[in-house]
Amino acid sequence: LAVYAIANNDPKPEFILLTGDIGHFGCYEVPGEGGCIDFLSPYGPYMSLVRLANQKGISIYSVPGNHDRRGFPGSPLVSPDCDDGLSCYNALVNPTRPSDAMNLDAFSPNDYYFERNGVLFIGLDSGPGFPHGDGLFTEQIDALKTLDICAPKVVFMHHPGLDTGGWPGDVDIGNNQTQFLQWCSSSNVQLVLAGHSHEDHAYDGSSNELSLPSSVRPLYIQTPSIGQQLLEFPIPQDDEGYRL
Repeated sequence: LAVYAIANNDPKPEFILLTGDIGHFGCYEVPGEGGCIDFLSPYGPYMSLVRLANQKGISIYSVPGNHDRRGFPGSPLVSPDCDDGLSCYNALVNPTRPSDAMNLDAFSPNDYYFERNGVLFIGLDSGPGFPHGDGLFTEQIDALKTLDICAPKVVFMHHPGLDTGGWPGDVDIGNNQTQFLQWCSSSNVQLVLAGHSHEDHAYDGSSNELSLPSSVRPLYIQTPSIGQQLLEFPIPQDDEGYRL
């Protein structure tokens, strides 16, 4: 409903950024079949979202979260070794990525960037991990440093880029956090957008909470879910859902 409302805004947005946890359980594979089963996948609602947005001329760019790596526990149709990373996400979600997205590095197919009106939008895979995110690898940091240092940038990823506390504790990235923050402060990064924390916050680079609007740059934004996600079991209305 939120995406439908956004898509019918006037003016409507050019594109939507999703910061992960598109599926509560991201891996559905039938043992012995060796592949992802679309009709069993939690990405069915996402496919509907993409179709709706595309009908309205809106592109959707997404990055994976920790839930997109999870296997569905207890299902007889799912291999116990299913929690292998992002096999289903890569097979089902990545093909929907708009064609103007360019790979950032050879490390992950989920690190990419695109340009709109002179601004670079950079999607990063911040890895698995709960509540603390694994973070970014050296290959990702090195790839970020190859981008035009003067171009204004917006980064979007699942785990927050800095330590902010809140629910359920340390939810920020682990590996290379200092290097990432240094790159942001020296590379004309305007915004760093994240989900994961289930909370709505804005911070400066020293983890000081700010009120919006704010002229501080880089500005680190965390977003809550927009509504209940289609899941296999009932959950509180504000507990799950996409981060836009």
